[in-house]
Amino acid sequence: MLQWISEVASPRNTRAIEKRPLPDDGDRMMIDLIIAEVESAVSRFETEQEIRRSERCLREHVADYSWLATNSSARRRKYLSMSERSKIESACCLIIASEWSALLSTWRSRMRMVSEREHILEAFSSAVHEVIASRPRSNTLTDVLLNYIRHRPSLNSVGNDTPRSDTAELTAINPRFPLDDFTHIV
Repeated sequence: MLQWISEVASPRNTRAIEKRPLPDDGDRMMIDLIIAEVESAVSRFETEQEIRRSERCLREHVADYSWLATNSSARRRKYLSMSERSKIESACCLIIASEWSALLSTWRSRMRMVSEREHILEAFSSAVHEVIASRPRSNTLTDVLLNYIRHRPSLNSVGNDTPRSDTAELTAINPRFPLDDFTHIV
């Protein structure tokens, strides 16, 4: 009678999305530390900008009334908003434990060229994408087959190389699509 519920919400019908499981305590701690690091970089940048504006006003003998601004959008934000924190956290969830140091060093090297507050977050995002792009990619069907064909001895080869009858290399094929997608075809 309630079989239609299981058919509607069947895991066979949902496409498997490659997601990382929930972060463990070590990853959670690193994510919090990185958010704090990014927030301190934003705070330092905004403080330096305030000092520069203040020094410029002193040089030009102009009164600075920016501290009177009551509208929160008119004031510079020294801290990350919730959406910015969320973006950083979701980007950090894509990083595996062995890549934290590479991420931080890449991001810090990009921080030297920052001229606006938004560039800090953009530099972090691009550092995450660079670290992810530097991961070794898994063998595709084409890679394995080409490697297998290239290393096969020729029929005209001379020497004591024994021809390979073993197809164990072909077991390394890792399809990029989940096999569950084909269950609805059959």
